[in-house]
Amino acid sequence: MRIMIVDDDADDCELLLCLLQKIDTGLECAVIESAEAALTWLQAGNLPDVVFLDGRLPGIGSELLLTLLVEARLSTRIIMYSGFSGSEIKDRFIDLGANHFIEKSSDLNDVRRQIEEIMFTHHDDSVK
Repeated sequence: MRIMIVDDDADDCELLLCLLQKIDTGLECAVIESAEAALTWLQAGNLPDVVFLDGRLPGIGSELLLTLLVEARLSTRIIMYSGFSGSEIKDRFIDLGANHFIEKSSDLNDVRRQIEEIMFTHHDDSVK
């Protein structure tokens, strides 16, 4: 499974990468630090199965990148991964086309459980 992590926070990227590698050592993960770099990576012909997208990116931002990913009609599941919580934020990203929303949390076991559930239990595009 090919994963693209888009997050401008190196510590958050490393944490998510470690969690993903503990879940499945066979995952192929690309860590990308900006929305613009993610677009360049995709335009180079790379197609991830799953995108973890930080909810607050500088530059063109998370919302525009999410919109562009959805409009491209890729067969990619998009998981918003944000330190900002609340139903309004979650609903906004889901309305824009994200498949799932995970809050960044200090409880890594909870984050890991959610990731495992999304990636390996739900094979449809229903929102959780």
